[in-house]
Amino acid sequence: MSKKKLISTIRGSRRGVLRGIGAGAIASAATLFAAKPEMAGAAPRAPQCCNLEHPPGDPNYIDYNDCHARASYIWGCAVSGSLYCTCCETAGNAQSSAQCLHS
Repeated sequence: MSKKKLISTIRGSRRGVLRGIGAGAIASAATLFAAKPEMAGAAPRAPQCCNLEHPPGDPNYIDYNDCHARASYIWGCAVSGSLYCTCCETAGNAQSSAQCLHS
């Protein structure tokens, strides 16, 4: 078999494999990852499941690590199947924070 024919055969085989799995892989990836940026972007700014006394943007919404160090109450909630938030409030609900992560 000549080198040119061998290269042509390899390219044809690779294209056939990629063509065969391409449409299914793209559809699966689009379904799997399409909602993640929206959820990831929305949850840390507004963790609705926490129902915080001081939501993000409020002057008494503080860094999660600071809140955790002085916490009076810590709880968790699920925003979706893979997004979980840990919520925190200091004594008397004076300050609030939340940390949301994909599991």
